[in-house]
Amino acid sequence: MVLSTQIHSYGPVPSDEMIRRILSMVLPRHQSSSSRVVGLDCLSDLLPNSHMLAHMAAGMLSVPLNGDKGFLVWFRPEFRNTVTYAGKPPDESETVEMGPRASFAAFDQINKLRCRAWTDEDKTAALALAELVSHVCTVENDATEATLVALNQERMKALIIPKSFLCSDFV
Repeated sequence: MVLSTQIHSYGPVPSDEMIRRILSMVLPRHQSSSSRVVGLDCLSDLLPNSHMLAHMAAGMLSVPLNGDKGFLVWFRPEFRNTVTYAGKPPDESETVEMGPRASFAAFDQINKLRCRAWTDEDKTAALALAELVSHVCTVENDATEATLVALNQERMKALIIPKSFLCSDFV
């Protein structure tokens, strides 16, 4: 959660400086999007040389809080998978015609530096949570924001997160 100049995080996330850098690159997408929710499945497309973050932040979902208060941001780690196709597509440099035997030879494509795709349910839940946080923070009072952060930290300490859910860490 990014409130004003403070970043409150939980779990394995990039450094505060990197989070600010990522948000500065995502901000134009928020301004040009008709949706308040911006989800990226591959941060390395947006930020070159960010491949070293893939183990904790290959993708991200962000929602601005009302009144320019900040953002709620979630990161997902890389999800590597292999897709097997029937037939390798020819390279641009290849002009060889495929014969019947070669056209169905198995071809494996390894997808990396991408997270699992953000679903509509993920985006709807993120938007609902952002509206709730915005409502709580409408009182212009640092104590309210501090209370919200403290409550979230206590909730996260008490929460036992199943391993299957760890693909989406709250920031």
